[in-house]
Amino acid sequence: MQKLVRMIVKKQLYKTHSNLLLQSGKTLENIVLAYEYYGDLNSEASNAILIFHALTSNNHIAGKYAEDDSKPGWWDVAVGPGKAIDTNLFFVVCVNVIGGSNGSTGPASINSQTNKSYALDFPIVTIRDMARATKFVIDYLKIYKLYAVIGGCFGGFLVMEWLISFPEFTKKSIIIGATPSTNAYSIALWETLRQAIYIDTNFNKGQYYNSSYPKKGMGLGIFIAKNLIENIGGQILFTNNSKSNGSTVEIQLKINNLNI
Repeated sequence: MQKLVRMIVKKQLYKTHSNLLLQSGKTLENIVLAYEYYGDLNSEASNAILIFHALTSNNHIAGKYAEDDSKPGWWDVAVGPGKAIDTNLFFVVCVNVIGGSNGSTGPASINSQTNKSYALDFPIVTIRDMARATKFVIDYLKIYKLYAVIGGCFGGFLVMEWLISFPEFTKKSIIIGATPSTNAYSIALWETLRQAIYIDTNFNKGQYYNSSYPKKGMGLGIFIAKNLIENIGGQILFTNNSKSNGSTVEIQLKINNLNI
């Protein structure tokens, strides 16, 4: 039986110096994209797989940043040497979507017009905007056609959008636990969680950077999600990563064993 090797990986940042016209009509300038890659791109650039992360995940799919990290990437069980998505055979890329909080341009980024974090001034971005922004990294890596594009839940929505926006760019696709539309209940659930955060005075209209975070609002949102999710057969998982410069809490929602 082949021994599985755990990879030591490094987060990459690509400063595009490019602008992206959003579906809203607004423009994001000088986009920065965080990404990771695993394995080697072959000489024909024909073995690349793009994986879109789930809503509460990020670009850290597999491996560890250091041997003593508390846990590996979120899909380490599936991505790596000798695993289902074998990095001995494939060059695997995952890009953190814009609008998030894990290194790509988002509300915490500095708005060049104000020299402050965007916060609520950050423009609304859509699934299409996120997919198109990801293409900057794929082009930078000189990948002209993907062997496959893969994503689950929120990532599955991005796969669908990728196939619509770049239909000739991918040979194969795998969509896990995603639908082409959502229902009123799901929309109401996420709006309830947002409102729980908004009512925390520390939210301060989104200007909580370098200040007190809206922990009570986050806690209430998590409490609501925990009760609603578990009532329909799911679970909510928490990981507390303590670090020398503070601590972070990673939240992962699972409904019927599917990450969200």
